[in-house]
Amino acid sequence: MEGMMQEHDELQLQEAAEAGDPEASYQLADLLRKQGRHEEYEQWMRRAAEAGHYYALQALIHKTSERARSDPEAEIWAEHWYRRWDKLDAESRPAWYAQKHAPLVALAERMPEWVSRRTEEAERILLDLAEKGSSDAAESLAVKKQEKKEYKAAAEWFIRSHGSSSRTFLAQLKRDEGHQTAYTRLAREGFEPAKEVLRHLGTPSLRPPQAPGPGTTDVIVTAILTAAILPFIQTIASKAAESSYYATRNLILNLMHRGGNIQIERSAGRSAEICIIRDPKNGVTFEMKDDQFLSDEALDKLIETDLESLAAPDPSGKPVTIRWDDSKYMWVRHVK
Repeated sequence: MEGMMQEHDELQLQEAAEAGDPEASYQLADLLRKQGRHEEYEQWMRRAAEAGHYYALQALIHKTSERARSDPEAEIWAEHWYRRWDKLDAESRPAWYAQKHAPLVALAERMPEWVSRRTEEAERILLDLAEKGSSDAAESLAVKKQEKKEYKAAAEWFIRSHGSSSRTFLAQLKRDEGHQTAYTRLAREGFEPAKEVLRHLGTPSLRPPQAPGPGTTDVIVTAILTAAILPFIQTIASKAAESSYYATRNLILNLMHRGGNIQIERSAGRSAEICIIRDPKNGVTFEMKDDQFLSDEALDKLIETDLESLAAPDPSGKPVTIRWDDSKYMWVRHVK
């Protein structure tokens, strides 16, 4: 009986897919994948992706990018899907994915990992995007220049990336005393961008400076955004699956540093930044602490989790909060 139902579902999906329905093509591809029919799976997944289906594109980007680490032919397809993603109309992208040409920044981030090591081409892409105003591209360039110890260029790109949101750059800087010494020397020589780097290093974004000494309370900065929960976390999960953790972190941190209502609270305990996403329609809240959701474990588990069940509203209408549980190494639902 179950086999007959699956066959019926497949026939219905194939009829709709052949009529040009991208969602039907995607669903059909997923059904074929579960049946182990991989050639047919790729055929319909590509058809959905070419029609601009967001999650079909993410699936093919992830698959071809991984293959491209050892297969030059896969590089061609990976780049094709990244560029197809970039061509999606603004309305087709999630509302919070506001950074223009972010897919091309992700492409440039992946190119050096592929078998041909297209480092120079990747940097040219980033330069072009940064010149067009992409803060993501500017931060990526700042990080790469800092890794090469080209500190003047790194400082200039850091400033153009809007400074306070460039957490990857600052995290790298904090870990390396040699980097700090180089910027200090440039600042003493009067190089203004280096002074700006050191200023941001001393005052992390959104957190006001705190006077040292006993009894100092910590500052918790909360960015509260309003959005539909399920597509929000699906985007984060798909980004983590298809791209580097750098790009995923950058996406989430951009959310924390723009828009929303920023609230500053004082409490006993370690300071933190928290991004809270509230869905007013179904009473579900998604909480992300900066030192937890940025971990590899949290992102990996988000990819593996049944997101629809995780983000489902409570049947009785009680408030639901989703957060990462360090002790259980999993995302959990709390129903009040």
